[in-house]
Amino acid sequence: GKVRSVNLSTMQQSWESDVKNKVFFSPAIIGNKVIVNTGYSLCAINAKNGKFITSVEFTSPLPQEPVVNDGEIFVIDEEGNAFCFDENLQTKWQFQVIHNINTKRYDEDAKVNITTGVNIETLTNLALGEKRIVIGDSKHIIGIDKKTGEMKWLATIPVINWELPDDVALVKKNLQKGQDLHSILNDKIGEL
Repeated sequence: GKVRSVNLSTMQQSWESDVKNKVFFSPAIIGNKVIVNTGYSLCAINAKNGKFITSVEFTSPLPQEPVVNDGEIFVIDEEGNAFCFDENLQTKWQFQVIHNINTKRYDEDAKVNITTGVNIETLTNLALGEKRIVIGDSKHIIGIDKKTGEMKWLATIPVINWELPDDVALVKKNLQKGQDLHSILNDKIGEL
């Protein structure tokens, strides 16, 4: 639960800050602040003296380190919700995956189709491009606008039948000719 600053010239500790919780991930630096993920919260610490500044709490754990890009802080929780903060940990936007991905199932008792929201189980950190954030799990890949938090595209990964080698080739590779990951993370999107 302790974050330390070490002077690289002297290798002496400059300060130590106790964030009162375990720290599992590398902190991020933005401006004159150190941003620390403590599981269910992000803490901002003054980078010069180690004094606590502020924190923001989450209802689901944050399984990855915060990512700083273009003067903003991005995190995802374990359910696939994405968040963007300014350097003072003020929320700029929040993307709730359950409001953007739905699934349908047939209810035998009611004899109707029921639509429910879906959470995703993030196993890796988000990827950042110039204009997009990409998050996902083993079933979904989502492209989110970095400035607004609006979902720009969704790719659903089909289930592959490994017993039929042709199925691997049938996974839809809908990248347009000349597209690559860089273009997907930015604006030149066809279907993924």
